[in-house]
Amino acid sequence: HTSALQILLTAYPSHRRRLDRKGVMEHQKDLDAEKKATVIWRGGAFAGEFGDPYLQDTTLEGGHTEPSIDDFVKVARNVVAKHTALHMPLMEVEGGIPKVLQICEQLEAAAGESRRRKQNRGAEGFATSLQNWMERLRSLGPGQQMLSVGGWSRNTGGHGIIYILERASDGLSYSLVIVNTGNGTQYHPTINDRFPKVRSRCAVRIGAIPPKRFLDEAVWHIVLRMMLMRSDAHSPEALYEVILPHLVGDRPLSDAIEASDPVSGDGTNGDWETRQRAGFCYYRCVLSAVKYLLHRDGIALAARKQLTLAIRLGFLEEALVQLARYEGAMQDSDCRLIELACSQTARAAAKAQKLSYASAESLREIYLVISKLQEQLKGRFIPDRPPMSSMAFAVEDIAPAEGSCARFRPFQGFERVFEEGDTSTLAGEITDASPDMFVDLLDPPGGAHRGHSWSLKSICSRIASCRERCDTCCSGRLRLPQSQWPSTRSAL
Repeated sequence: HTSALQILLTAYPSHRRRLDRKGVMEHQKDLDAEKKATVIWRGGAFAGEFGDPYLQDTTLEGGHTEPSIDDFVKVARNVVAKHTALHMPLMEVEGGIPKVLQICEQLEAAAGESRRRKQNRGAEGFATSLQNWMERLRSLGPGQQMLSVGGWSRNTGGHGIIYILERASDGLSYSLVIVNTGNGTQYHPTINDRFPKVRSRCAVRIGAIPPKRFLDEAVWHIVLRMMLMRSDAHSPEALYEVILPHLVGDRPLSDAIEASDPVSGDGTNGDWETRQRAGFCYYRCVLSAVKYLLHRDGIALAARKQLTLAIRLGFLEEALVQLARYEGAMQDSDCRLIELACSQTARAAAKAQKLSYASAESLREIYLVISKLQEQLKGRFIPDRPPMSSMAFAVEDIAPAEGSCARFRPFQGFERVFEEGDTSTLAGEITDASPDMFVDLLDPPGGAHRGHSWSLKSICSRIASCRERCDTCCSGRLRLPQSQWPSTRSAL
């Protein structure tokens, strides 16, 4: 793997002029792109939170991790300040609220460091970024951890991940956690137990890395170049087949990951999560990193579920506040995305109530926020399209009693899906007909088949007559010559 590292290093353009042209300076336009999202529903975090299952192959895909961290931290802090008692009681009981605030600080520090790296231009700027990075790694004390924005940049895009770097409590080794929700998760443990969903351990931990390898400047030179330079050589293969195997040494990478498995190892890998479907890695990796850090601190799954639902509510509340004072033109895509956020939040709330993660009071609060958003959206739609909120979904009034449930009505009569009564009466009478035989229950036009009348009364009369003649033949009381046997067509 050392030779592979050398090959990668020599493959990079070394000419100073080319470095200045295609290096860190190209990310300046990425920094300018952050200024375009003036309202939260046009930011990448909002689309990544609600639109991942639906927005694949759209212009909403693609973004940057730093502004997504800003939006997430703002929403998370507002949620903790306003909704802890109502929406996150388990998180409060387990002492997870201080941990959430601590994670927000770590994420802010990671976003700030990433922005500073991108502002260091040219070869000298890259050398400065690498030097600062190595100093931060060497300054990690025993038991400390550090978050960093990671990934790789290509000429046609890129991919965002989160690194969590840790030093063992005894100070003798290091660990690296890779939080990846998309491209590259084929190297992570994966299961297909919920088809068509593919679930992976999006956060995998590689422990027991010796300091000599972890603090190897060549490793982090490549890692930073993959993040800051655009090149088609940057790929998940470079990370998972070159860099990580070099860090683990003589062990196979799969064994190093397996050692942290929750079942067969020490339990320091993340939970099973659904892979991202669209290009929202820049936000999904942030959310997955938050879940992983809470998991590592022993916060129960139910408490984490309450947090994720509260985060969704926080995004809707922020959209409601900004929508009330927003005076600009609302595009059709804006309205559709906000409606999608309402639908996704209502669905998540109903699921949480069914699993006893959310109370009736919590659902009622979510319902009120969604209703206010729907009211705000009225009159802002393009005239030739009715609002989705009136035709796509609705949330029933939530009963005050515990155990109530929010249900959807995508179309009239959809509530029958939730009925649990006996349906055997709808199956009809017992029949000997072959189950794979096609039976046309429609009446063909009368007289269309050789002059026969195909009305229901006529068919029943013919069947009764044939049955009577068959009973007579079988009893032996009447034997008809073959020429008088009823044909199948006339019998039917």
